Amino acid sequence: MDTTNNLSENQSMQPKQSTDVDPYVPLVQKTSRPLIAGVLLLLSGLLGILNGINYLTLDQSTIDSIMIYMQSMNLPMTITEETLRQIYTLCGTTFIILSIFTILGGVVSIKRKLWGLALTGSILGLFTIGYPPFSSTILAFIALIILILARKEFQSANSDTGRINT
Repeated sequence: MDTTNNLSENQSMQPKQSTDVDPYVPLVQKTSRPLIAGVLLLLSGLLGILNGINYLTLDQSTIDSIMIYMQSMNLPMTITEETLRQIYTLCGTTFIILSIFTILGGVVSIKRKLWGLALTGSILGLFTIGYPPFSSTILAFIALIILILARKEFQSANSDTGRINT
């Protein structure tokens, strides 16, 4: 009995694993753009959450100051203190929700996965304003530009090869 013949028969029965690389699909050059965009989105999200918490925790003296300022401008007083507090609560809650999506976009950007979600997080980050004012918006805008430039560095949902999907 020939053992070399049996070996070759067993090898031919096993499925062949393809290690061939398609030479027509270019490799993606990895830069630090997704990492930078992710860090900017994380910072933007944290600043947005701080702003939301600031809106949610307004004390009565701040509400009174706003009401006095509105009266000094000779505006018709159609808004009450309770309505003003509800507006600030709504804005604070909205900022926190948008900031959560911004932070999620930062996480997927750092992992170089789900470019669309990272882009969505940066767009929503534009509306979080942040504390100090507009700091979060500026960081999210810079991250948005970087993400647009780094689109090809993200893996698609169906590929783990690090190659551009055509």
